[in-house]
Amino acid sequence: MAVIYSARTLLLCIAYIIIGPTIILINKYILYDLHFSYPIFLSCLGVTFSGLAAHTLVRLGFVKLQKKDDITNAFWVKKILPICFNFASSLALGNLSYLYLNVGFIQMFKSFTPVLIMLVSFLMNVETPTNYIMVSVVIISVGTAATCSFTPELSLVGLAIMFSAEILESIRLVLTQFVLQNLKFGVVEGQYVLAPPSALWLLLVSIVFESHSMYEKKAWLIIVDNPFIFFCASSLGLAVNFLSYYVIQATSSLTLKILGGVRNIATIVAGVLRYGELVDYREGVGYTIAFAGFIMYSMAKSGIWDDYKNNNLKIRHSNSSSSGNIIESLSLLSSSSATATASGIKDHIIIDGGSSSSGRHTGLSNSGGILTRDEEAAESLLILAGIARST
Repeated sequence: MAVIYSARTLLLCIAYIIIGPTIILINKYILYDLHFSYPIFLSCLGVTFSGLAAHTLVRLGFVKLQKKDDITNAFWVKKILPICFNFASSLALGNLSYLYLNVGFIQMFKSFTPVLIMLVSFLMNVETPTNYIMVSVVIISVGTAATCSFTPELSLVGLAIMFSAEILESIRLVLTQFVLQNLKFGVVEGQYVLAPPSALWLLLVSIVFESHSMYEKKAWLIIVDNPFIFFCASSLGLAVNFLSYYVIQATSSLTLKILGGVRNIATIVAGVLRYGELVDYREGVGYTIAFAGFIMYSMAKSGIWDDYKNNNLKIRHSNSSSSGNIIESLSLLSSSSATATASGIKDHIIIDGGSSSSGRHTGLSNSGGILTRDEEAAESLLILAGIARST
């Protein structure tokens, strides 16, 4: 049974790592190779598919809504819509950046997201960063700065678009934490609530900025000629959401974050192999530093450093208490031994060559140099006290 569970967990992790880069490469292929230069509409297709799938599962009775009564019309307008607006905007700008930047650099730059999340959380008074988070953020910043400095042919327009996308994503994540912290949606229920308004935002923006060009260039013919490619681009996003949920169930949220970092590395390699993108070794060093900071940040957010610190404090407190108990026991034992010695001093007189010496106690008993019961206890307590002090 354990072997089956381990194999299932391994397959989930592998699938999560593979599908993520696959979506990115498919989107890049659609935008770059098929010349379908409409990232907002492409994003809308994916979100719309997720919403339709979620509503279908609910309507057919496969999934029951647990938080339906909590989503009132006022709550939906005031809180859900702003979150979906930020989500839709970050998704659209993220896809737009692939027209200006290479796949590898985008994945490297995404490691900067925790820095923005920390800043937004602090400014919105949602969360105060701990010392471990601040240190990890500094490491990420240094690594990201090095990555950007050594990237050849960096597009400033693309960098500005990508930076804007990451800011909006950070705001969306913080708003989600602040607004929906008591509404723990499942995968389907989350898509059921969040996907429709997100698709609506994307569709409206696409109509304003892309519809005229799509009509003139007859862009819908590209979709008609490549239906399978567009279906994969639309459906794999929902698959990632399900895989994320099941990976967390099988492992932990920290494992998911680390797998996300591994997935980014796999995407960088795929970009080099598929599009011949150049990655300078100094750029790689910068990303390695940023990735190390990201792992440290993930561990800090998961509470691992705090648990380690608390456990050490507990051990020290326990050892301190043990030392105090030992010293107290030694004091009581010394008093007891002194009383016993005073009352039975004759039993401890050492006879040497027919002459007695009543003023000298050597620690040996009458029975051939074997420690008495009180002396054994004192010896054991001294050893324990020494161990406690050395700890």
